[in-house]
Amino acid sequence: MTKSIKRFLACFLIAAMLVGMTSFTSAEAALKVPGNCRFASWANSSFTSCTIKWDSVQGANSYTLVVTYTDGSHYTQYRTSSTSYTLKNLEDNHIYIAKVRATYIDPVTGVVTNQSNFSNIAFITPLPRRLSITISNESRIQAKLSWNTIYGCNGYNIFLSKHPESESKWVWDQSTSA
Repeated sequence: MTKSIKRFLACFLIAAMLVGMTSFTSAEAALKVPGNCRFASWANSSFTSCTIKWDSVQGANSYTLVVTYTDGSHYTQYRTSSTSYTLKNLEDNHIYIAKVRATYIDPVTGVVTNQSNFSNIAFITPLPRRLSITISNESRIQAKLSWNTIYGCNGYNIFLSKHPESESKWVWDQSTSA
């Protein structure tokens, strides 16, 4: 009888050690998706550099930012420990999309051990830089506007102002796909 108790205790101890070495990942341990991924500002007036921001995630020590054209091409990935990133060398005639995921990188091994899903998409949309105006009829105040194409967009909104130096005086006039 004592032999079977010893075997039982030995099996119990082995099972307890195996369970103790196994880590269980619960839903609470998973990293949350970074919220409020957004275009923050242009870093220059030529629309080739901008800042993207997002909310911090508890338990994350790194973030992975992915930037592409709207069709998914020109994929670029950036890693930062901050909750913002300034992108550089963007093309001034393309719309980009950006999304971010929270990651935990093991400080000893440098390996990503946990990561969230991707955040919402933030659009990076430059303004047309080259605008030309042709007055076609001064008496009826008609003008033809043309500007450089912004690839990835499906239309343009035209705003007018009698006082262009004042930001509050611009009024939407029309939309066009051309």
